[in-house]
Amino acid sequence: MAKACQPVIVVADRPPAELTPGDELSIGVHVVSDCREPVVGLHAEATLEWPGGSQA
Repeated sequence: MAKACQPVIVVADRPPAELTPGDELSIGVHVVSDCREPVVGLHAEATLEWPGGSQA
């Protein structure tokens, strides 16, 4: 919960409940900022994980 209270957080949409092999997946990623000025030079990386694997 403490990370959700940071001034800038990156969140992603929840993936569909069910996927089948070969499905194309598009997930929205959002930056939420309470800062009163632009955030410059922001870089975010994500890793998708599932039972038996992951992809960065």
